[in-house]
Amino acid sequence: MQELRQYPNLPHAWSAAGFLRSMGILARGYQYEVGRVRLGQFGVPTELQNWVAVAFEIDVPGASELLDEFDRTPLPAESDWQDQTEPDLASLPPDLPVPCEWCKADMRPDINARSKAGTPVRCRSCNRENDPVDRVVAKHGPEALLDCYPPAGDPDWIDDETLLGLRIPCQRCQYSLSGLPPVGQCPECATEYDKRAIVEKSFLDIRM
Repeated sequence: MQELRQYPNLPHAWSAAGFLRSMGILARGYQYEVGRVRLGQFGVPTELQNWVAVAFEIDVPGASELLDEFDRTPLPAESDWQDQTEPDLASLPPDLPVPCEWCKADMRPDINARSKAGTPVRCRSCNRENDPVDRVVAKHGPEALLDCYPPAGDPDWIDDETLLGLRIPCQRCQYSLSGLPPVGQCPECATEYDKRAIVEKSFLDIRM
């Protein structure tokens, strides 16, 4: 894996990596913590960095030129990224307390996948409204939401159509498997391959 370029936020990095993948280059956008301080019983990141990386060193020059092109295009409105960046609060641990801002009663039983940032949840104890994401971050820090986003190790972030067009080399002879099925034998050396396994292995070094 080759870290290529840093971006100001995670949706921007995702968008840049998606642009590279549309051009056949296996790339991924991701976020990791730089430093952490203790705050109560939880740690809080002192800085979050957002990067685009490519899987194969041979793609670095071409990917850099493509990112130069991508960076010259206007950024989408923040609202266009909302669905990509909205945490799925149903993935919070079921025993994680989420106290009401007003009466401190635990609202966790009322928080589910339909609970989104900016969509209030009404506390059943005091009947007052709370922003569920704000309450999670206030109590536990932003890292409590990390499990509410697609996991970085999940290879299914690339659909089969995109996988078909990516320039993925045979891991034995480096023959290009572009256009070949997700699983099969290399036409050059007859080595069996699994493209999703190659994708997953390519980004094992992502720092989280």
